[in-house]
Amino acid sequence: MSSLPGIGPKKAALILEFAETINKKIIESQRKDESPTETDEETQIAETPEEEQEISIDQLREVSPSAIEILLKNGYEPLAELSVTEKEELIAIDGIDLETATIIIEQAKKQLVSDE
Repeated sequence: MSSLPGIGPKKAALILEFAETINKKIIESQRKDESPTETDEETQIAETPEEEQEISIDQLREVSPSAIEILLKNGYEPLAELSVTEKEELIAIDGIDLETATIIIEQAKKQLVSDE
């Protein structure tokens, strides 16, 4: 490097020292990016219970077993999905009337709130 015009041995040594310092900082930064931070771990821990909390509709309270069986046969599985379903959608299923649909949705919402 000292063969470059205007760069003597002192400047070349300073440039190399500066480059090594920058290189070390880059390597440290890459190591930090590769290893999970505490925040990432906390996020993963916080997400895990939510995933495990997916409640099957067969745990639905105050709804007849025959109504639950009809819902399961028609593809309704997690309680959370059922809690946001429109009454009209449930009424369209054979064996579910307006009263039953209302009870199902209310109970699904209540149970989700009480289990949180």
